[in-house]
Amino acid sequence: MYPQLPPNGQHQPAATPGGPPPVTGQYQPAVGPGGPPPTTAWLVSAPPAGTIPPPKQRATSRLNLALIAVAAALGVALAGTAGAVALNVRSMHNKVSTLDDDIAARKAEQARERDRLTTEFQQANLSGKLDQVRSRTEAAVQALLAWDRGGAGASGIKTVQKARNACETAVIDYDATAARFPVDLLAGLPLRIDLSDSSTSCDRSDG
Repeated sequence: MYPQLPPNGQHQPAATPGGPPPVTGQYQPAVGPGGPPPTTAWLVSAPPAGTIPPPKQRATSRLNLALIAVAAALGVALAGTAGAVALNVRSMHNKVSTLDDDIAARKAEQARERDRLTTEFQQANLSGKLDQVRSRTEAAVQALLAWDRGGAGASGIKTVQKARNACETAVIDYDATAARFPVDLLAGLPLRIDLSDSSTSCDRSDG
């Protein structure tokens, strides 16, 4: 028995729900002389034009998708890098600002300390203390000369010793006061009393 075909060789397969559209075929019996019984042949028609893109178009689409994915990845990476750079720049600005504040505070403190020392130096009257050393050195010299002339006796020796002690006290006072101030504030005044100088030796240059 041969399969029964619809009239005129047209085969109309039924469409399945949700499936592809039915494919139509043209029935063409093939008969050979002296051959076997005719068989059926089906010619499957091609799908409508435009339903399947050509291979070149499909490759281009895949390339476009790949390029879009790469661009998106680069965008994310660049955004992350830009964010990190912005954070680093902000952190550096904060550190520089903090350093500037510290320097300004240190300079202000130094200026206040300088003003305080200047005021104390003026109140210390170091030049007056130097004059006192000189005047007491002269008093010690005169006491020694008076005793040497022999007019005072034992009391003259006590006068000389007292004059020298007073001069040495003035020397100690000057040295201790001058040590409290930087050299640039002394303005030419000595750091210490020079006992080898006859004007400030308290008459002890002879040992």
